[in-house]
Amino acid sequence: MSGIEEYVEVGNAKIAKKDICLYKYEDGKFIGHLLEAKGKTKKHRVIKVKMEKEEYEKLKTEIDKKKKYPKLYIILNPFSGTKKGETIMKEIEEYLKSMGIIYTIQKTEYAGHEQEIAEKTDFSQYDVIVSGGGDGTLHSIINGVISQHKKEIPIISPLACGSGNGVAYSLYKDNEPITGMCHIVCGEVTRIDGIILNHNKEKKKYYGVLQFEFSYLSSIDFESECIRWLGAFRFILWTLWYCVTLMTTKAKIKTKKYEMTNDGECGALCSTCKNNKIKEIDYTKDIADQIIQQHVNPDSSLSKNDGWEELPYSSYCIYFFNNFAYGMPGIEFAHGAHRNDGFIDSWVLPGERATRWRFLGFWICAVLNLFVPNYISGFDYFRSTALSIRLQNDVIIGIDGEKLPPGNSFDLYVAPGLYRTMLCTN
Repeated sequence: MSGIEEYVEVGNAKIAKKDICLYKYEDGKFIGHLLEAKGKTKKHRVIKVKMEKEEYEKLKTEIDKKKKYPKLYIILNPFSGTKKGETIMKEIEEYLKSMGIIYTIQKTEYAGHEQEIAEKTDFSQYDVIVSGGGDGTLHSIINGVISQHKKEIPIISPLACGSGNGVAYSLYKDNEPITGMCHIVCGEVTRIDGIILNHNKEKKKYYGVLQFEFSYLSSIDFESECIRWLGAFRFILWTLWYCVTLMTTKAKIKTKKYEMTNDGECGALCSTCKNNKIKEIDYTKDIADQIIQQHVNPDSSLSKNDGWEELPYSSYCIYFFNNFAYGMPGIEFAHGAHRNDGFIDSWVLPGERATRWRFLGFWICAVLNLFVPNYISGFDYFRSTALSIRLQNDVIIGIDGEKLPPGNSFDLYVAPGLYRTMLCTN
């Protein structure tokens, strides 16, 4: 009868045990953080109930019955985003201690430190690696862990402590770190897609999770650093400069397109993602090679037979590659994308169609969370399993907001279900 819902009495309320994720006793009150089903996702709610310590201890015993909390290794980047990581973690620690959860916190001390930690640490005594930072921190940890390359990639979960937090928001539909920790502590293991970039000039492969950027996007992220002293205003200024000049990048792009389907919005309770069959990878062998070998080389004469299709444009003003629905909290760049659908979503504004209205219109729609083609003409929007990019000149590129060496030849592949994370899917 394991399928029967179990409830506990909290004050005058009857609450499902599985919905109580974090709790503590403070100033004569039980403070609990719940994740409750709403549509396809789980919504965060806080309850505060006055009770005696003895009553709290009985409630704690009842809540913890049959529950097994994961051991956490938390890599915290205190410099990420608004630099509030340590303050955030101090609050979360109160709950972890109250619940008897075993955890270790390792703070980063300099740029690139998170990748070094992930490369050198033995995580075998832990159940989950928690990435306390933004998308860049998550990217560095993933690449560090994969470099160990001895067995399946450990479970890695994002905790929103950065400025971007696109992956965390796409998974949790919330930008609050406490919501993320609720999923991490009480969630189930779920698969999410990854992306693999083959940097042909460097003869090196990079792993990512959220997005790939070149042209305008990489320019606004990295080239605008020459006016870094302007703070966040540099992004606005760089965008306006692009709008005035309508700069484009010459490129030949091939893609393996797939038919667009509408499976509705993705969320923690999404049945499409829960039921997806993920092809197993042999983690004792080179992961990237296994994914790449599923495709014919895009430069081969046989590429057309494998589904490679060259886009009919010679230059691009805007080109977005998004593996998750949200590029940043509240801004949906890949409408209808799912966490393990095996596709990457692409937005294209070809150079020959570029106008200032279309350029600005794209951002207006993004900020208002509107589907661009319904309001702005001239854009292509499609899904694919692989992309090939050949440029006339070396350009700066990035994955998940992290700068990579410049180059002019890249192949991008979706790796279905490559990573495991914690998510409350029931």
